[in-house]
Amino acid sequence: MKRFFVNVYAITLALLCAAGFAVAAFFAYTGFGSSGLWLCLAGGVLSLFFAPFYHETGHIVFARSEGFFVVSWKICFLKYDGADGRKKISFCSPFAADSTQAVPEQAFADMKKRAAAYTAGGLLFGGAFLLTISVAAAVLGGYAGAFVLFGALPYAAYLFLLNLPPFEYAGGKTDMRVLCDILKDKPYGVRLIAAMNAQGEVASGKPYSAIDKNYLENLPVIAEDEPLFVLNEFYSYYAAAELRDYEAAAKHINRIALLSPYLTVEEQRAALCELTYLNALLSDETQADKCFAALSYGAENAEKSEKSVEARSTCAENRAAAAYYVMRGDLSAAEKALSAAVKCAEQERFKGAAASERLLSEPLKERLEELKA
Repeated sequence: MKRFFVNVYAITLALLCAAGFAVAAFFAYTGFGSSGLWLCLAGGVLSLFFAPFYHETGHIVFARSEGFFVVSWKICFLKYDGADGRKKISFCSPFAADSTQAVPEQAFADMKKRAAAYTAGGLLFGGAFLLTISVAAAVLGGYAGAFVLFGALPYAAYLFLLNLPPFEYAGGKTDMRVLCDILKDKPYGVRLIAAMNAQGEVASGKPYSAIDKNYLENLPVIAEDEPLFVLNEFYSYYAAAELRDYEAAAKHINRIALLSPYLTVEEQRAALCELTYLNALLSDETQADKCFAALSYGAENAEKSEKSVEARSTCAENRAAAAYYVMRGDLSAAEKALSAAVKCAEQERFKGAAASERLLSEPLKERLEELKA
């Protein structure tokens, strides 16, 4: 029943948005002819960019003010990726969900307050944008140019009101829902704060195995298809692998693999890297071959088995390749891949992630030395 009500609310908002724009276009045309109509259309198109722009800007501004590092954002047809120091802006599908991802640059005692501010930033900026164009449209109502604002109003209101209730749509939770979960210590909110604290400790220099166990274990139960659940499994995997507890590491990475339909492309690739690495370390040639082939070419080209080391771009990819080549006894390729992994680790923004890569590379260095002896 609740899901039905949420869907009805979203559909009603969309219909009101369309109706509002139609009314604005009607009055623009009857009052100022085709020029008024074009101005109204221009306002509607511009709002498709500027409404989410101000919403995501709110998240970004509050994230930076609270000591968070903005990893990525997606606004309309633009996407920013600041992971691994790349800082790349590119074009993307305007139909994908707008979002901002930020992580704390250190562990904070008041993480709950900071996370709440970061979450509320989008609502505050979105509301301010809506209020500004509403007041401006009212003041300039007698001029043709005002219909740029009237044309922008429906979508700006739609986006703000869509995020205002504490709902969970098919595409995810609203900002207000996340904010309520944080402030009321709901399972999702507790998990979110734990994940942020874990990220903060990694950012400040701790490898995953040194993270406070309270941030990884005995956490409230949430759905396994939640991104936070997957993130916790990755962190737990890294912690176990760093300590060479490969049985526990296998449990966590296999659990992630079972959730493959719910993973992003990046998460699927990260899981493949770790499956290749772990199976190669455990000398499971059959599984290592499958994972390495899938990692290199994709499942449809799994019969192929080679890829140049230079084509690999992340620490995990190079480390996985090094582990595979060590298992196969290809010392030259293993040394190249391991050297590339070390160079990638030196470029990691967060010291803890670099420390983790060094720990994960140690078994490979030891096996290389054994093979050379």
